[in-house]
Amino acid sequence: MVLMSRPLESLECGALPATEEEPPGTPETMLGLVRFVTHKGEPAEAILDLRGRWRCPLLPVLERPLNILYDPRRFKPFGAGALHAAAAWLNGTARFPAEGR
Repeated sequence: MVLMSRPLESLECGALPATEEEPPGTPETMLGLVRFVTHKGEPAEAILDLRGRWRCPLLPVLERPLNILYDPRRFKPFGAGALHAAAAWLNGTARFPAEGR
């Protein structure tokens, strides 16, 4: 009996194919971001991109819980509700591209 028909990396949640590059966190490629302070006191950002996926360059371990708990399709209005809910969870502030970085 074969348990895995695909390579492990293709099964990872939210992983992009190796040929696809992640878009940079620019206003043209993101719905918004949450700025917060890490447990070490360092500033960090969680970025909600146009595909509705969260990215956190400084703490990638947060990406999966953010994508599960704060999927923007579950919030109204799309994106804004998820940003505000994630900001409250991270004790941070929600920012939108029009507000500037």
